[in-house]
Amino acid sequence: MITVMVVDDEISLTKLLKLMIERAFPGAIVVTVHSGDQAWDYIQANSNHLRFDLVLTDVRMPNGNGVVLMQRIKRFFPRTHIVAMSGLQEAGTEIADAFIPKPLDLNVLTNALKEVLGRNIA
Repeated sequence: MITVMVVDDEISLTKLLKLMIERAFPGAIVVTVHSGDQAWDYIQANSNHLRFDLVLTDVRMPNGNGVVLMQRIKRFFPRTHIVAMSGLQEAGTEIADAFIPKPLDLNVLTNALKEVLGRNIA
């Protein structure tokens, strides 16, 4: 079973991405949050019983940006894959396993997620 966290301050986008991931990866557990701070709090609060295979995160958000979130994840959970999303090529995104430009092309995003998670797909 694959566990994914979607982090974006655009609530409608997180809902769309959750549906897309659930269709692409049947049985996946998908958690949505709306800021980097909220994501980190959730990861820490649930780390004893839930490990994320992948975090799909926007880079620019109020209340905790994606670069800081990615740095924390790579430091404390190095096996978690990260896919960054942004309308701009941003400094700090090189620590992500993949970068997807916004506006999103859902086919490109789906293929990137499958490539990054490839070894985890049964």
